[in-house]
Amino acid sequence: MTIKDITEPKRVACFQFTSNSIQLAASFEILKSWNSKKDLNLSYFWLGTTTSYPSRMARGMDTVSPWKKFPKNIEKCLSACNFRSLHLGLRLPRNKDVQSGIDAFLQQIEKIQNVQEFQSLSWRGLKPGGALANSFVYESGRQTFNYIKDKKLITLLLKSYLETYYGTQIVIETEKLDAVLIYNGRFLHERAVWDACRSRGVDIYIFETTRNRFHLRKNEGFHDRILNQTFIKDLWKEKSSIFSASELESLRSEEHTSELQSRFGISYAVFCLK
Repeated sequence: MTIKDITEPKRVACFQFTSNSIQLAASFEILKSWNSKKDLNLSYFWLGTTTSYPSRMARGMDTVSPWKKFPKNIEKCLSACNFRSLHLGLRLPRNKDVQSGIDAFLQQIEKIQNVQEFQSLSWRGLKPGGALANSFVYESGRQTFNYIKDKKLITLLLKSYLETYYGTQIVIETEKLDAVLIYNGRFLHERAVWDACRSRGVDIYIFETTRNRFHLRKNEGFHDRILNQTFIKDLWKEKSSIFSASELESLRSEEHTSELQSRFGISYAVFCLK
């Protein structure tokens, strides 16, 4: 799906839990394209600093800031897009149902012995098993589960998921959103946003970056490596008939200059969080 295939939404929230410069540039380009008539109302949440469980990508990139301030350079890039309205957020609204959810799910988790059984978790129509299993395996390095040993970790993951889920629902309702934008979709918090959007019938767009390109999906599942590989093959076929041998060789280089980065004047070093 390309940007041109999409009807421009009017009220959008972008939830960023982690981003390198390519991912940020892609999100800016998508949002800017939706603002062609200068009528987009945007809420942009920078959340790597404020979730109970900072995601593994956030810990390894530039999303986590010890000062918990919205990065000035990102604010500058967004302001330059001239949205009809722009709201910048560092945290999601709180909801009292989070603790009730933790208590209800822990009663079920107490009986679990391996991560495959997480798929059976269900409460009020909410099924966070896949998101929890993904993060638990990464953090623990194993498929087995011991409630006594792993209670602290699984409680933290569950709390962070539920805070994101209910916080997203509140944002959708209070801001009357008609679309949400997230990156990748396969990690704990992005899945929580996905689940919240599906529960409220709001369109959710997932974008992914492949080298210095991005592609966009509307209401279609999470990270898909096969889809990414197909995308790259199709792109390569397209460029093979246009580029010279030397230009194709430069595309293979990991030292290429990103189109997206140069388009927005972004370098990775710019995003030291001030």
